[in-house]
Amino acid sequence: MFRSIYIDGYRCLENFSISFADVNSVLILGQNGSGKSNFFDALHLLHCIAHGETLLKNLIAKADFPYGDTHKVMTFEIECDINGGFYRYLLEVEQPEHFYQPRVRKESLSREGLDLFSREGGRTTLRQNAEFILDWHHVGLPLIHVRDEEDPIAQFRRWLGRAVVISACPQNIDLVSDGEDDALARNAANLLNWIRKLLSDTPSLYTHVERFLKQVMPDLVVFRFQTLGKDEKELSLDFRSENGTTTRHDFSQLSDGEKVLFLAAGISAALQLDRPIVCFWDEPDNFIACHELSQLIMACRRAAENHAGQLVISSHNPRVVAEFSNHNTYVFFRSSHGHPTRVTRLSEMNYDLPTLVDAFERGELFR
Repeated sequence: MFRSIYIDGYRCLENFSISFADVNSVLILGQNGSGKSNFFDALHLLHCIAHGETLLKNLIAKADFPYGDTHKVMTFEIECDINGGFYRYLLEVEQPEHFYQPRVRKESLSREGLDLFSREGGRTTLRQNAEFILDWHHVGLPLIHVRDEEDPIAQFRRWLGRAVVISACPQNIDLVSDGEDDALARNAANLLNWIRKLLSDTPSLYTHVERFLKQVMPDLVVFRFQTLGKDEKELSLDFRSENGTTTRHDFSQLSDGEKVLFLAAGISAALQLDRPIVCFWDEPDNFIACHELSQLIMACRRAAENHAGQLVISSHNPRVVAEFSNHNTYVFFRSSHGHPTRVTRLSEMNYDLPTLVDAFERGELFR
């Protein structure tokens, strides 16, 4: 799980630090423009690196530097616990004058304080002895060769690559699965591919997904993937009416909210894996009916907290706010568009209104 995240020089995130030590579920609050989505974008950038994207110009644009000032160094640093080991990963990016694309200034990965690899520009040192050169326009983490998948570098890459960073758009979800995907896209477009892979690797999770869906769709009988072609499969769902007849729907016939609930069922199941995931979900309450929202949040929180997973969400919904407590709620602030984002844990704040929901709805938390 993530212990802490430090970001500097990325959009409105300057000298930004947030600690998730000892919390498995986290709520992020903030007004529009406070930097919440930029925070999720930064995590998605790191997730893309873990999945093999190395060329910095494909990850970082000029507009990603604060106010377009490419003279500033951009820094990403994460600390995390993986399989009982403490890891720290650092990436510094710069774009000096007369350079047309960003380059790596520094990069390092350590475990328990011992360097696994480190870089200064293009010169790379592996485990404090072997030295070689990497193109400084490419991130090194995906390029380091390891002997086997139990190597600590491979374990870190795999853990970070399994993280889910999403801002779901149900209208963009593919209606038919054309394969199996390890990673869930930022907009959840490949949801069916991801669910197929999840259930193929761990068939026992089918029961959990089905149980979750039946709680929000009581007339559901069963869901299944049906083969259409060589690799294509269609998700079908059988529903039973009051007179006992069964009606079959495919995924395209579900509402936007029902598609998000299907996504939530998959996330909740993935959080219960033997190697649980970390999920960053930007506004999961979109498209969800109020009476179903509490169930969605609590199911995902319970899965994370009971199985050593981690769930970090943002929301503008008072019902979601009421599901969290002071110790795991963080508030993002930004006094103006010319100032960077600041973050405070709710337990360190005071408000005059009688309840947290009142203070949230009336904007007292953000003054």
